[in-house]
Amino acid sequence: MPGNRSIIALLITLLSLITAQAQHLDELLAEFNDSDSGINEFFEFLSTHPVNINELQKEDLERFPFLSESQMDSILAHLPLASGNELKKIIGDRTAGMLLPFVRFKPPVKQWQLNIRQRNYYTLQPIKGIENGRYCNSPVDNLTRITGFYDRYRFGVLLQKDVGEANWTDHVSGYISWNDPSGRLHLIGGNYLLNWAEGLMLSAPFVLDKSSSSTAGLGRVYKTGREYLSSFESSGINGLYIEYGFGPQAKVFLAYGNTRRDAGLSSDRSAVTGLSIDGYHRTENEIAGQDVITEQCATGGMIFKPLRYFETGFAALKVEYNPAILFTAETAGISSFRRNRFRFS
Repeated sequence: MPGNRSIIALLITLLSLITAQAQHLDELLAEFNDSDSGINEFFEFLSTHPVNINELQKEDLERFPFLSESQMDSILAHLPLASGNELKKIIGDRTAGMLLPFVRFKPPVKQWQLNIRQRNYYTLQPIKGIENGRYCNSPVDNLTRITGFYDRYRFGVLLQKDVGEANWTDHVSGYISWNDPSGRLHLIGGNYLLNWAEGLMLSAPFVLDKSSSSTAGLGRVYKTGREYLSSFESSGINGLYIEYGFGPQAKVFLAYGNTRRDAGLSSDRSAVTGLSIDGYHRTENEIAGQDVITEQCATGGMIFKPLRYFETGFAALKVEYNPAILFTAETAGISSFRRNRFRFS
C-alpha cells in the first residue's frame, strides 16, 4: 500500500507539471461556453498566432487583463526583448508565464489553423411537444462550430438545431474578417456584434459573459464591433463593419446591417406584432414567424480614449423594420395588448 500511495503521488505531481501552463489559461478562459465565446476566441487565436512582443504598443498590452500599469510600462521600457527569461526578470515568473503563450520574440511566420467543434445530444426523457405532435421533428440537438485563420484573415461558421426543430441547419451564421499589418484597419463581413457603451448599443448579448473574470477584460479586449458566432439566434447583425484607428487615443467606425429576424404574428398571420427572441422553430406558429421581418441598420461614430480607464465618444444609429411592426389590440389581441402596455419594465 505505501508503494501504491507513492505511485499515485508521483502521477499527481507529473499531471500538475504537465497542466501548469493550461491552468494559467484556465484562469483567463474559465466558465465560457459556446454562446459567449468572444474572449475565449481572442486568447485561443493568440495562443496559436502569437504577436511579436517587440512590436507591441501600450494599447496592445492593455488587452491582457492580468498586466498591471507598472508591468506594461516596464515591458515597454526594456524593449526589445530577446527571450522569455528577460521577460520574467521584468514582470516576474507568474505573470510572464501567463503572457508567454501569446507572444513571440522572432519575426512572424504565416500560419493557418482550422478548429471544428461538434456537439450533439439526444433527450432520452419523453418530450411532450413531440409526443402530442406540436413539435415538428426529432429530440436531437445539434451544434457545429467551425473557426480558423490564415495570416491576418479569420473566419467562422456555425450551424445549430434545437430539440424539436425539423431543419438541421435551422440557424446558420458566419463571418470573415481581416486586420491590416499596422493594426489600424479592421474589416468584418457577415455576422458581427456591436458592443459599445457597456453593451448599450444594438444587439448586445443577453448577458455580457458568464463570469466576473470575463467582464474585467471585455472592455479592453473588444471595442465596438467584433466577429460573432452564437447559438443565441436573435443577437448579432449580418452585414459589414469597418473600423479605423488613429493611434491609441481615437478611432472611427461605420457599420451596415441587413438581418432577417423572427417575429410574432397576429392571429390571422396578416400583421407583424413584434420581434421574437427565443429562436425556436418547432411549432407551426413558430415556423410561420421565422425570418419574416428584415432589420436594416446603419451606424457610425467616433471613440476617444485619453486615459486607460476613461473613454468617451458619440454614435448615430438608424434602424428600420420591413414590414413595419403593428402592435395594436386588433393585431395582438386585447389580452396580450393590455399585458404588454401596462406591465412594469
